[in-house]
Amino acid sequence: MPAGKPALPTTIPGERAQEKWQRSARERSPDATPHHLSSPRHSRLYPFALSPPAVDKLRCVHKDSQVSDTTAAEEIETGVAQLTAWLAAVDPAALYEAPSPGEWTVMELLAHTVEFLRYWPPVMARIAAEPGLSFGRGLDDADRTGYVLAHGGDPLGAMVQELSAAGEEAQAILAAIPGVGWQATGVHMTWGELALPEIVRRLLTGHLAGHCAQAKVTYDAVSHRDDL
Repeated sequence: MPAGKPALPTTIPGERAQEKWQRSARERSPDATPHHLSSPRHSRLYPFALSPPAVDKLRCVHKDSQVSDTTAAEEIETGVAQLTAWLAAVDPAALYEAPSPGEWTVMELLAHTVEFLRYWPPVMARIAAEPGLSFGRGLDDADRTGYVLAHGGDPLGAMVQELSAAGEEAQAILAAIPGVGWQATGVHMTWGELALPEIVRRLLTGHLAGHCAQAKVTYDAVSHRDDL
């Protein structure tokens, strides 16, 4: 190598931060759920301490009108597309850093988003087929916490692929629910009886919008940390 020229980096942008996250994850007890995965602050479905105007300002999907069979899949498609487009313009290294102890990183938020986009649509299809079905899960649900722990340090490219795939799967399931199915109600373990459109709004479309906004707030907090 000619003298005076710096060595080329051996890692892609964000890879060092990804490795740092993975080392931290390996040090965690496999039987312990990190505080930020079970904290009520991060279990709110919507709006995650952000008002609806704040979500709109951050250019995330948010509609006051009730979700229907014709809008649910479209809102998921739009929300995932906006999130994916935003991720293409950010510094990957900042995605693996938490704004403060006990807070989710952007990558952990994305892992959680992939997980719930795959978990809830089949439940909603069952409610449509079996009106009155009981549903819900706790904050310490193994699928909910386990996926974040397993994939919160994944490479950005792999996470974006999973996000797009999960969004497409969710759209297909919702689009296949017949019109009469959208008149069904389900009984949530905490909220009680809810109509299917409201269930979809709380657990999918509003949930996606809330985490989209939260990811942008988290990124801004981490990327501007040195400015303070």
